[in-house]
Amino acid sequence: MKHYQQFLDSLDNDLDMVNIILSMYKEEHSDDIEKIKSYYNNKDLDGLFHVTHSLKGVISNFFEEEICDLLEQIETKSKTGDTPDETLILSACEEINKLNSDINSRINA
Repeated sequence: MKHYQQFLDSLDNDLDMVNIILSMYKEEHSDDIEKIKSYYNNKDLDGLFHVTHSLKGVISNFFEEEICDLLEQIETKSKTGDTPDETLILSACEEINKLNSDINSRINA
């Protein structure tokens, strides 16, 4: 998490709350990369819109603006019926994967 300290500060340095939120994120969004890829590959723009919209909302709480920007681009294109470029999908998935790995290491620390 590039902005972990900002996230921690937003929760008044309550490590228990941080762990609860990160664990909930992991539980509820652990398969979102696969969903994004599946919706993209199946040209399901409505599904792609909904998963990126939801994920963007959650990740914005972690102050991860770069990932949110990628997700917003996918969300906007999907909402208007345009298929996002594959490089955009892959970039977003790569950044989400990095975030997920970091979250996993923080939960297990």
